[in-house]
Amino acid sequence: MDREVFYIAGYDPKSYRFYYDLFKKNLKDYSHAFNIKTDLSKIEKNEQFPFFKISCEGVQTKYHFLTWNDIVKKNWSENYKDALADCYSFFRIYTITG
Repeated sequence: MDREVFYIAGYDPKSYRFYYDLFKKNLKDYSHAFNIKTDLSKIEKNEQFPFFKISCEGVQTKYHFLTWNDIVKKNWSENYKDALADCYSFFRIYTITG
């Protein structure tokens, strides 16, 4: 069976490498706990979005990272002063518009 998984990260400026490492660690723990043989490829970047492949007992999965870090980083607060200014703006607009 072939599967394709599309992962969209939350609103945090972490790269696909962070999530790949997290997946790799958890897959290792899972495969040891349930005695399952798995094969995890390295990240490939020859398409529009990075991806890796997982093979496990008759199932092949292609795991795509739909990245939007560039957008997140443009809007992410750089320091506490920026974060406080963002909060002030949010509450001011929220109070005015109800």
